[in-house]
Amino acid sequence: MDVTINLVNLKKRFFLLLVIAFYCGFAWLAYFVSMQSIIDLVESRSIVYYFWGCFIGMLFIPALCYFAFVFVFVFFTRNLQAPKLLAKGITLAYHYFGLAFIIGTLLSFIIIFYPLGTNYVLCERSGPFSGTYYTRTEEICTQIKYLLKTRARDIQKLNDQLDGVSSQ
Repeated sequence: MDVTINLVNLKKRFFLLLVIAFYCGFAWLAYFVSMQSIIDLVESRSIVYYFWGCFIGMLFIPALCYFAFVFVFVFFTRNLQAPKLLAKGITLAYHYFGLAFIIGTLLSFIIIFYPLGTNYVLCERSGPFSGTYYTRTEEICTQIKYLLKTRARDIQKLNDQLDGVSSQ
């Protein structure tokens, strides 16, 4: 019994595994980075760390998962080709990326001006591409500034203590 290995297909399959890992990792990263800010906003927490790109990341998650699904499907096909229906879905996913970017950017500006601009105090901003701390009062902002200089990991504990949430 003679077994021949097609190195070209093997290389393509390994590349597909790398692409699948990339899309799954990027979807997880988008979820991990964006959801805490959005949950803090919805729950009206005392301290909110808001990054302007969190809505864009949250809206990208479905398309990233679709791309991962398509590449997993292609990985298990014999000829390493996506079916026509899934290939047309990729075009729709690209359009969804553009629409999600526009809607996410608009939502980010609306969130900065309405809930964060009226109900919160701008506390600490380190740069245009980093997040910003918003607090309910100036006193909490003073505590945040102190904790950022000494023990930044205790900010979540302070937030839980202020809101009466038990830490898990």
